[in-house]
Order: sequence, then C-alpha cells, then structure tokens
Amino acid sequence: MYDIFTIRFECFSFHWTRLPSKTISYEAIFSVQPINSRGHCQQKKRFTCGVCGKSLSTKQSLQSHEFTHTGEKPFASIICGKLFAQSGNLTTHKLTHTEKAFACRICGKAFAYRSSSHLSRHKLIHTGQKTFACRICGRSFADRSALARHKLTHTGERPFSCSVCGKAFNRQSNLRTHEFTHKKEKRFRCLFCGDGFRSKSGLHNHEKKHSEGNQSTCALCEQPFRLVEDLEKHLKWHIQSGL
Repeated sequence: MYDIFTIRFECFSFHWTRLPSKTISYEAIFSVQPINSRGHCQQKKRFTCGVCGKSLSTKQSLQSHEFTHTGEKPFASIICGKLFAQSGNLTTHKLTHTEKAFACRICGKAFAYRSSSHLSRHKLIHTGQKTFACRICGRSFADRSALARHKLTHTGERPFSCSVCGKAFNRQSNLRTHEFTHKKEKRFRCLFCGDGFRSKSGLHNHEKKHSEGNQSTCALCEQPFRLVEDLEKHLKWHIQSGL
C-alpha cells in the first residue's frame, strides 16, 4: 500500500524518477522533486538581438540569428559550395546530396532524410490547403514561414540590410538580388557622362536620353550628331587617329 500526497514547490519542472521493477509494478512514474542546484529555479539569461529585438536562449543562437541581418553566410557546403547563415541549415542541406527518403506520391518530388515536415508542406501545393492565416488582413498561406514574411508587409519592418550600402529589405531573397548589383562589374560606360551599366542594352537605353530631342556634340571638336551610334564611331576615330 502506498500513500499518495501532494507537495507544492515554487519550481514546477517535471522530472523523471526511475524505480526498480521489483519495487513497483510501473517501470517509471512522474514525480515533482526539488533540485539541489540553486540556479535551477532562477530565470535563465536571455540574449537580445540589437537589430530587431528578438530574444534568444543562448549566445550561439544570437550569433547565428545576427547573420540574417548582415547577410553573412559562413557555412558552406563542401559538395556544391552553397552558403548558409546557420550550421543547422547546412546540416539539412547536406542530406539533399545523399538519401532522400520522403517522396511525394503525387508528383514524385523527393525530400531529404529527416525532413518529412518539408514533404507535408509540399503536399499543400497539390491540395490547395492554406492553414496559416494573417490576423490583420485574413490572407491565408500554406506554411508558417510564408505567413511570417507576409506580416512584414503590414509592420513595414525591413530586417535584412545590405552590408555594402545599408539598404534594407523585408525579404532575404530581395537582399540577395540587391547584393548581386554590388558584385557584378559595370563594364559598359557612357561616353557622354561616364555612368556605368551591366549590360549593353542598358547602356543603349541610357544613351537615348542624351540623343532624344537634342543633337549630341563631340566634346573634342564640337561636331554635332543626331544619332548616338554615329557619335560613338566619331569618337573612336579620334582615339585611333590621335586627333
């Protein structure tokens, strides 16, 4: 016969107590027990992001989170070279190069081992089910991450900043596209004003601004030209002839 009684503690954490099978018929029971450690019941220290104010439980989690603002991606896949801001995302990505145990029965798309949740979200594409709704406008989304991105359109928050020029974006994908503008060289230069462009078509569209409605004049001999293309040929003649 066992007496059952209740003891109240300020700490309400549940702990496992394992008892020998000879002592009691149940292999294990729940019990509330006081912990000797003084720090057990104290509030754990939180680490707050200085950019968006998000609170993290560990310093390592805070450092990984801060990469989402700076755009830094220190974790690289040794197979394909793809970069990630968090080591956990890299670990998940590595599985895409190995086993893909979860396949969609509708379209056959496969997902990496231990990522059955990705398959569940993928299935919503076929069913059209959208279980995550915005409380502000009521718009629904198939997954939680899409809803989180949508909420930024209401708050106006732009947590993703360019490390080069400081321009902020509400989506990380937009930041990646913007960062490409800093990396790609502007090889095509306007002969009139010196502005640079990444494509020849972009340069030609710009040069029309110099020629439309006005005649373009050679800066060396002041000869006028109606078409920019003719002026370009003329300037090349100056360069080749040394005049």
